[in-house]
Amino acid sequence: MPLLWIILYWFWSQKKKPSWPIVLASISLFIVVNTPLIGFDLLHDFSNLKTPLRVAQRSGGQFHPQNNFLQLSRSLGRLWYLNPYTNNADEVLHDCSPYFNNLGKHHLGETTDYSQAKWYFSVLSFGLLIWFWMKQRTWRQDETKLLALFLCSYTVFFLLLPNSPLEYYLLGFFPLFLFIPAIFIDRNWKTLIGRLMLVLVLGISILGVRTILTARSDFGLQNKINLIREVSGFLDGKTFYLEGGGLCHNYEGWRMLFKVYGQLPTVSYTDSMFGWLYPSELGKAKPQYRLTIQESRVPVNLSEQPLKTFSSGGFSAYVFDTRQK
Repeated sequence: MPLLWIILYWFWSQKKKPSWPIVLASISLFIVVNTPLIGFDLLHDFSNLKTPLRVAQRSGGQFHPQNNFLQLSRSLGRLWYLNPYTNNADEVLHDCSPYFNNLGKHHLGETTDYSQAKWYFSVLSFGLLIWFWMKQRTWRQDETKLLALFLCSYTVFFLLLPNSPLEYYLLGFFPLFLFIPAIFIDRNWKTLIGRLMLVLVLGISILGVRTILTARSDFGLQNKINLIREVSGFLDGKTFYLEGGGLCHNYEGWRMLFKVYGQLPTVSYTDSMFGWLYPSELGKAKPQYRLTIQESRVPVNLSEQPLKTFSSGGFSAYVFDTRQK
């Protein structure tokens, strides 16, 4: 919605208006691209469209811009550099963050590899943003003016979010922000500070390649496939109930992965959320086994002794016999 106002403003502020065929083609393309979301809303009482209202009601209409600003600062401090030799899956899931959902539960380096923000990168990021917005040249050129408006829109609405300001709400902000260092270097190329910025960006880029090349895949697809094939070989076609748990990796698409690489669970812990997508595959009979998949690095309190235990990468699977109950 915030972006819509910018689009409308930009449309009406242009001296030469786009032709109606272009406008209609743009609207048609927007509808086609968003068809899955539109279909989902039609089947779920316009759930996405009502999200802002639900969030406002759940938060009691209370806004905490200071908390949101703190999260924005953290995100900008992480944007430039992530730690090497870690599980990159922990960087993108908000449950792997030591803030919000799992506040006080995580131990960095033990239960999560989440990279902490570097305060100096946060300061640098805000400095670049302020510099970009304050420059008159930014608002005189159409390209940079549009970029500045989009960045303003993302920033303001993120600060006004009434619910938890999770990092993934900034996914549209990050690629736009990364234009600013390039613009700064281009406009200050003949000065010492411009060349220092170029050296900094090149150095961080090299370190970023190192982070990618040394990333661990404990929670990657191949380890999931290996685990599924071991478990499916043991179950040998018998029915089972699938459940997942852990601090970070609770929802990893296990049901779909078992369907593709192993055998389909009779019942899954995600059926209550996604069962409407596969009503013909929902089982009604009592499963013979219960399969619990957990993160190996998180202590597990099992109420009973498992029949069999499997492990692959960062995951452990426990098979329980339910036929005697």
